[in-house]
Amino acid sequence: MRRFRTRWAFLLFAIAPFVAANVRAELPPEPDWAAEVFGYGWLASIRADLDAGPVETTLDVGISDILERLTWVASAGFEVRHQAILFQMDGMGIQVQDSVGGPGRTATFAPLGGAFGGTQVMVGPAAVRIRSTLVVGEAALGYRALSVPLSEWFGSLPADDPRRFRLDLLGGARYWYARTKARLSIPPATLRIGGTPIPPGTVGSIVSQKFGDTRIPGGLLIRGSQDVFTTTTSWIDSIIGFRVGVDVSDSVSLALRADIGGFGFGDSSDFSWQVVPSVDWRVTDHWSLDLAYRALGVDKGHVSNAVLYGFVLGIGYRF
Repeated sequence: MRRFRTRWAFLLFAIAPFVAANVRAELPPEPDWAAEVFGYGWLASIRADLDAGPVETTLDVGISDILERLTWVASAGFEVRHQAILFQMDGMGIQVQDSVGGPGRTATFAPLGGAFGGTQVMVGPAAVRIRSTLVVGEAALGYRALSVPLSEWFGSLPADDPRRFRLDLLGGARYWYARTKARLSIPPATLRIGGTPIPPGTVGSIVSQKFGDTRIPGGLLIRGSQDVFTTTTSWIDSIIGFRVGVDVSDSVSLALRADIGGFGFGDSSDFSWQVVPSVDWRVTDHWSLDLAYRALGVDKGHVSNAVLYGFVLGIGYRF
């Protein structure tokens, strides 16, 4: 599947310039220069499998409780185009925290390495405070392969109708920084013999146990833990993609951006992807409002099966 996606993307990059060469020569050009800076708010729902030291947990924060668990969020970017060449940069960061864990339970305890057979031991309850920070920055170089007046395709439109269809091909890199911090609160396990609780200490072992969406190693459960574990990782993915846009009126346009990346090259992710449909409303000659839905996913080591998704509200200034 990964090989199919990669071949499809390279095929798109290969044929689009030839299609564009046959169309653009007959069209009135767009302005040579265009530039825009923008900021946006993205209160994304987050679902990810995370590791913090020996602790494995699933973070699942929906849109209904994101404000309660959000620590901070920031996002901004810019884009500049000269004729058919464009360059864009975009960055966002978000930090959320969540309480996970579960009530106590019994587990099989093997004293002295199992020499006397299995015994039941009470482990937990486990309270885990997760704080997850994600920063994503991307830079892409693009080529405007098509910029077609809609009047070329629809004869019913007047020849001077300013509305256009556009296709941009994009290639670049996306930087990821992920930090997961887990603060544990687990009492030592207790072994009852004749109704009397006895701390098992470090003698014997149990397998890891899952409390809700969090898996905790047996060693931590036996001796108890008030520890803090932190895992920090960063990497860069190469990305390829496209953006299509169409003007539906003099002031409103629709767009769709999609890209894929990673591909397991070097230290990159196994796979990453992004889809962003949007509606842009040009309020004045310079100011615009943008409503979008952004879904961004990645699968990489300590941050696997991760998806951020939700509505985006942005404001831009065009020069």
